[in-house]
Amino acid sequence: MCKKFDYNILNPLEFEEFCKDVMKFKYNISLKSFAPGRDNGIDLRNYDKKIICQCKRIVSFSNLKSTLKDEVLKVKKLYDDGEVKDYYLLITNKLTPKQEKDILNIMKPYLNSDNLISSSELDDILEDNSNLEILRRNFKLWLTSSSILQMFNNKFMLFKRFIIFDDIKNYSKYFVETKKFFSAYEIFENKHCVVLTGVPGIGKTITSYMILSKFLINHSDYSIKTTSIDKIDKLIEGLDKSEKEIIIIDDFLGKNILDLNDKELETFSQVIQYCKIFKKYLLLNSRTYILKQAEEENDNLKRKVSLIPVVDISEFNAMEKAKILFNIQYYNKVPNEYYNNLKDKNIFYSHNYLPIIYHRNFNPRIIEYCAHNFENDSIKSSCYSKYILENLENPEVVWKNQFKKFTDEEKLFLNIMFISLKNNVSSNIMLNTFEKACKNRSINVDSNIFYDIIAKFNNSLIKTSNDKGMEYLSFINPSVSDYILNNLNQIECNKLVYDCCYIEQLYKIIKINACGLDKINYDLFTLKTIEYNSINDGVLSFVYEFNFGSELIKDKLNELISKKRILSSEVLKIISNKNLIEFYNLNNILDDFDYISNLIEISSYDTVKKFVRNVDEFLFEKDEEYINDYVKNFKANTDSLLINIIENEASTYYCDVDSVTSAYKEDLEIKVIDEDPVCTNFDEIKGIILEQLKDEIEEAFQELKDDLRFDYINYDNLYLNAYNCINENEIDNSLDDIIFYSYSENSNSETIERNIDDIFNQYYDF
Repeated sequence: MCKKFDYNILNPLEFEEFCKDVMKFKYNISLKSFAPGRDNGIDLRNYDKKIICQCKRIVSFSNLKSTLKDEVLKVKKLYDDGEVKDYYLLITNKLTPKQEKDILNIMKPYLNSDNLISSSELDDILEDNSNLEILRRNFKLWLTSSSILQMFNNKFMLFKRFIIFDDIKNYSKYFVETKKFFSAYEIFENKHCVVLTGVPGIGKTITSYMILSKFLINHSDYSIKTTSIDKIDKLIEGLDKSEKEIIIIDDFLGKNILDLNDKELETFSQVIQYCKIFKKYLLLNSRTYILKQAEEENDNLKRKVSLIPVVDISEFNAMEKAKILFNIQYYNKVPNEYYNNLKDKNIFYSHNYLPIIYHRNFNPRIIEYCAHNFENDSIKSSCYSKYILENLENPEVVWKNQFKKFTDEEKLFLNIMFISLKNNVSSNIMLNTFEKACKNRSINVDSNIFYDIIAKFNNSLIKTSNDKGMEYLSFINPSVSDYILNNLNQIECNKLVYDCCYIEQLYKIIKINACGLDKINYDLFTLKTIEYNSINDGVLSFVYEFNFGSELIKDKLNELISKKRILSSEVLKIISNKNLIEFYNLNNILDDFDYISNLIEISSYDTVKKFVRNVDEFLFEKDEEYINDYVKNFKANTDSLLINIIENEASTYYCDVDSVTSAYKEDLEIKVIDEDPVCTNFDEIKGIILEQLKDEIEEAFQELKDDLRFDYINYDNLYLNAYNCINENEIDNSLDDIIFYSYSENSNSETIERNIDDIFNQYYDF
């Protein structure tokens, strides 16, 4: 029978902390930890009861036996001195009867079979529901349980084409529970939402996954829903108002650049609104500079994101950095001679690991690269710490040496993959584009070279996954795409413009190199699309996003809009731009009130506001009779629609229900009935909150209405019923949270404070 839990996911010090929990919650013995070598090799000790405990996380049984032969002498001395009356040994090994007998013989007479706790006994302890607290405190271990994995997978509503749970299993062993992690987790659990930010490579993705995992062990009745940023509309279709759901989106604004167009940003706003009203849990992450750029470029998004707490996880203290540095070496099995170089003293008589820990550019991703590639980069063991420091000092060199070795075809493949990706891309899309690019550049390649490149790069630069028989590609590490982005020059971008088979590829190129717009002189409608419903949608979005005018698409776009063959908010955006209206001869659309009404109905407040402003400017050139007639017809067709749009905007983004309910936290009268908190004046407080929300919504409505006062078209005559804008379910949920968390214990991590040297004095044998 295989082990139920994988204790090797814990490093030696983590295993020791786990053993301390086992002794406390299973055997009711509280033990104190000691640093390696500071108490004669005894890991845990209780002075009052004269109990000692040793914790051995040693994979090889022969190595375990050798270690115990040394340990028995230390135990004997403590017994002889009368300091100890009882001895426990906890190990990660699964023992045969003979192996158990061998250990008891080595430790005789100090160890009995009841006090020898191997992985089998640990499995039994953890499978007992009465010991669930042990798993809650060691959730990395909980992730390795086969039954938990099955539960996790059953509750994972997967919209991505790749399985993020594989990443959780693979990377959880590297994870260190930092102060920022605990802060973010507490916010997520209490506030239902959090955005994690930080510099590239700092650990946003794995921190998100660990918050998710820790939450699930405490709230196992929740299901998980996720998607890539280009499939947010599909995510919305799969959400259930009545279900307990966690929505997690990695790099929700893009991996390397702001990669959401206006339409996707609007769709994402619906996710935030949905979570806010129905109290779903929302877990997001983004690079700091991308989040800042998004807020600067899109006021609507800025308002929505402002409702979500943001935690920058870039800050580590020295102890946390030491643990991260150790874990990367330990779980990548960096050979002893290289690891020992980190422990060697430098010319300043300090250990080599200290300059790494205190380096201003300390970054787990760069250190992990070094642990993976020191052999490929021909680094001697005596230069290992220097090698890490050089890469921290100049992160650009991380991939520079490898890219120098690639052929032109391989570099082209990687460039195409970069412009094709948001999260992953099918190999068919890659093959179509690669073949077109080679033809454009007169590169004669063998038909198998595409697949040879995939085989060469697989698991080193890229990773492959399969979904329903379709192969998908993604970069194995975001730093690969960072390198490509930083080294794509204008000449290469201009060439890539003509290599595109898909509108999304073209969008990516222009996003990173606007100069490429001048090079586009082919019919965009001949391209295909990866994510839009049709190429028509894609072209409209591209035209608006980049204020793009082209004679080659002029007639087709005019026909598409003039004959009302497409109903999209992108059309309203285009006819909000005077330059685009004139270039594509779209003035006649402004007189089609039925079509305009349909477009307004599906558009956001900001889009409608821009359009009305443009119409107002358009009227400036007309005579008074035309203006009066136009305004009358325009308002007759848009007044009722605009009331709905402004009501939604006022109630959602100008009035924060959580902040209002929180203001009445102290006024809630709560008592405990059958161990559950009950509010005796719930309806009274809710009534007060309803009145305050009504006032705030009316004030916001007036502000938005004033914002629509233009020279010819204004909406002073709009009125609303504020009560219709208030979602009482949202108030109930917010008050319920306050009541619950007022009487619930926040989980506090009991961490052991060891100095940095102790981290690197752990058992290490690779």
